[in-house]
Amino acid sequence: MLKKLVENQYLPFYQLMEDSFPVDERRPRQKQLSLLLREDYNVFIHEINGEMAGFLAVWETPDFGFLEHFAVNRKFRNRGLGSKLVQALIVQTDKPIVIEIEPLEGEVEKRRAAFYERNGFFLSDYGYTQPPLAQGLNPVPLVLMSYPKLLSEANYRTFKNWIFSTVYFDLNEYK
Repeated sequence: MLKKLVENQYLPFYQLMEDSFPVDERRPRQKQLSLLLREDYNVFIHEINGEMAGFLAVWETPDFGFLEHFAVNRKFRNRGLGSKLVQALIVQTDKPIVIEIEPLEGEVEKRRAAFYERNGFFLSDYGYTQPPLAQGLNPVPLVLMSYPKLLSEANYRTFKNWIFSTVYFDLNEYK
């Protein structure tokens, strides 16, 4: 079900990312492309009849996976595909998974959290503010969810140290 993104699929992947995420929650095209050179970062895609139906962008560490971006093409939504893709990722990894979501302030955010809870994730009390992903972008407040169990304080600290030193390491220049 999930295949690793190959170079000629980058543009449809990035187009789906642009369609699915606000500008403050995604890197500029070239910066995102450069992540594909990293061994600890992978994009897994699912196609239907040759069309990009969804993707999961995942950072891998020895202790956990970080699902940074996940999207399903609007054309294929509300058919259970999102749950199938998340479950395929869970089966594919033998590590806990951490995700970031926006604080549950509106209906969209509450529905997103409920989707992940239906798929075995737990909403934690922990969060932080993501630094701007590029010049001219805004910081984004986030809360964490985790699978297969609730994030402990020690695991939160480990995760936060990792994400700010690995994923957000070069973003301080944009503050």
